[in-house]
Amino acid sequence: AGTRVFQGKTLATWFDQMQGYNRDPGVQTLREIGSDSILYLAQQINRKDSFLRRQYVALWPKLPGFLRSILHGPKSAATIRMLAIGTLREMGPAFTTSDIGLATLMTALDHPDIEVRSRAEGAIGDIGPQAKGAVQALIRSVERRDLTSTGHIDINGIWALGKVGPDAKVAIPVLESIIRQKGGRELVYAAEALIQVGGDRTMALAALERALGDQDQQVR
Repeated sequence: AGTRVFQGKTLATWFDQMQGYNRDPGVQTLREIGSDSILYLAQQINRKDSFLRRQYVALWPKLPGFLRSILHGPKSAATIRMLAIGTLREMGPAFTTSDIGLATLMTALDHPDIEVRSRAEGAIGDIGPQAKGAVQALIRSVERRDLTSTGHIDINGIWALGKVGPDAKVAIPVLESIIRQKGGRELVYAAEALIQVGGDRTMALAALERALGDQDQQVR
């Protein structure tokens, strides 16, 4: 897919020129390219560093400034993965609800990298009720949630279950377990999601009342 040519450049070149998925003009270019973009992003989401790339990434900061000015700065596989999954999310539901788009996001929910899983969860939450086919994969991702690069526990999957709504009722036991055992943002998001999927509203409201006394201002 990366060899697809659009306006004189390959898809891989367009992607390589992107600096960040948030309002990057390259996102619109990938939208115009269409389904080939999703195929290419799916490949990049599973990108792994070769030995030579790892060496180049480690060496780059040590190179003299004049060399860095004329050489192409390397991106680690982790950076490429984040750019790819973030770009797919930014492309929006018109693309993420397609068969290949949703399948790519669901596959990403099982990725070993928590950052990939978290962004995939966010993209599925953006889809809302149309993502009901991803509920079981979301539940698995929520059950293995971990700390992200910000040092906070990943709550995107919990949020996404709520956005799916009543079709995510199978997640009620997981959400109730989080409410019973956790606090902070996990508790707040789980309580909100429990209401949205049609679970025990009394339990959810009691949890939210407890959260009003949390030491964290954002939680309150």
